[in-house]
Amino acid sequence: MRKLQGTAVKEPSIAQRYPMANRARGFTLVELMVALLIGLFVMAGIVQIFINTKRGSVMQEELARQQENERFAMFILARELRHAGDLGCWQVENLSGQVAGFRDSLTQFRLAVNGHEAVSSGGNGSWSPALPPSLSGVKPGSDVLFLHRAQNLGLALAAPRQSDRFLVTNLSSDGKVCSGEQDGYSGLCPGDTVIVSDCFHTDEFAISTLGLNNGVLSIHHADNLFPENAYLMQNSTRLFKGYSVAYFVKDSLIDGVTVPALYRSIGGGPPEELLEGVESMQVLYGVDNDGDSTPDLYLKASSVDFSTPNVVSVQIALLLRSSSEVKKEAGEAKNMQILSSSVAIPADRYMRRVASTTIMLRDTVGEG
Repeated sequence: MRKLQGTAVKEPSIAQRYPMANRARGFTLVELMVALLIGLFVMAGIVQIFINTKRGSVMQEELARQQENERFAMFILARELRHAGDLGCWQVENLSGQVAGFRDSLTQFRLAVNGHEAVSSGGNGSWSPALPPSLSGVKPGSDVLFLHRAQNLGLALAAPRQSDRFLVTNLSSDGKVCSGEQDGYSGLCPGDTVIVSDCFHTDEFAISTLGLNNGVLSIHHADNLFPENAYLMQNSTRLFKGYSVAYFVKDSLIDGVTVPALYRSIGGGPPEELLEGVESMQVLYGVDNDGDSTPDLYLKASSVDFSTPNVVSVQIALLLRSSSEVKKEAGEAKNMQILSSSVAIPADRYMRRVASTTIMLRDTVGEG
């Protein structure tokens, strides 16, 4: 209490000084639970948005990867198919050689392409015609495509043709790169198939031995070349390495997960993985029956007479699969029609797409 001009004045109490102080209080348990529940709803919404955004981002990434894989696969296959049948002078019909013991899918250089149709997807699968023994591990239900051409090594005759050998100017000595640690020269090894052409006559043979003397490579062969090719001249004749490549789909087991991929095998060599995520390959062959270099109908390999080089185009379809399961829910098992084949799709959460193209071959029926 204090005096103001002689009058006693009573000091105000704390409650009077701070009128809101007596109203301050904490949250009740019910209020805390309601606030917590609201917070949980908000957090769940944020988490769901994050999950959906993440899943959408992963699906977009997988889609972009599939599109890139599609472009790469079609580029490789188109490039190979457009060179198929090239024997140096584009005249397949002049090929008269017979490579003893090598007449299978690996060395049919008389043909630009040939293939094997998958007729069974169960067990180890089966193909028509049957696969060559050197090709194993092909995914059941997926077709196999073979391409053949001459690979230019820049080899020209150094002397007229001998009775049992060709002499060429050697370009390189490759060392012991051949099987059995044999020496290789200019990209050639014993056992390789060689195509010799002067643009009017073409022959093929298997190398028995190679020998180098004063920069001249002697290429010996054990095959009897056709008599009409005995006059192959030095200045106009070139030697090419026979190039055969098989394209197929093969499964691999990585960390317990089956991963399909597109493979190739060159000259019957070990499989080389080209592209992961290719689940199936289906192939049709455009057959020209009237000689106008235009396909009259498209047939499976099992229905094509590959002994007659009348295939002028090839249709290829690839079933691409994402690298991981990205769908929210697994789809139902079903059969998908790809070209003229029915392909089984399992019940899983992988994302799939079909890529297809039609590629015209070089003129393997005519004369140029």
